[in-house]
Amino acid sequence: GALAVRAGVTRWAEAYGQFILNRSVAVPDTLVNPPPPLDQIVPPGTVAPSRPWYSLYSPSPYLDDTGVIHFGAGHPGHALLGLKARALQPRGARPGIAGSLEVRFPLVTNLRDLQAGAGTGGVDVRVGATSEWLAGRWSIVGAAGFMRPGQPAYPDRRIEWRDGALVVTDMPLLLPYRVDLGLGVRRVLSPSFAAVGEVNTVFETGRRT
Repeated sequence: GALAVRAGVTRWAEAYGQFILNRSVAVPDTLVNPPPPLDQIVPPGTVAPSRPWYSLYSPSPYLDDTGVIHFGAGHPGHALLGLKARALQPRGARPGIAGSLEVRFPLVTNLRDLQAGAGTGGVDVRVGATSEWLAGRWSIVGAAGFMRPGQPAYPDRRIEWRDGALVVTDMPLLLPYRVDLGLGVRRVLSPSFAAVGEVNTVFETGRRT
């Protein structure tokens, strides 16, 4: 369940937002290795294994199989606020070019909701660019973006006995960066209607992929 808003600010800029008010996520089965956050207890005289200790789904790293899986009984997700501004108007063979800046932040940060798929609990920032080529009734749009994920809400924790004292160390999760690419085609059918088709994909890159 989501609400999306888009509004023109000037002739060359627009503001937009998206609010995921109800999200339900299903996990196929109980995970073999429990997802984060984990407490790693290191007894004296032993060496702790290196991370990662688990596989995770980076948009919802705390996700397990405890959440509800039907619409209406889900959990809040995230909110997104963005601004897009046009730098060049399409003219002849020259494409139109626009840039965008988005900030995505969680609507909830408690662990129970994050375990049900609410998100990462961190604030993400995305920069993007969009180009449009016009050819009569046809237009082709290409888009690309780079998102830097924020720090997830809950770290793993290492507990060990060192030099006669109990030492507790927090180990933040490392989430990969995300690169998204999209291509769209629009065909004007009448002054009031157009046919649109698009494809898009996301790649994880850098850090913990």
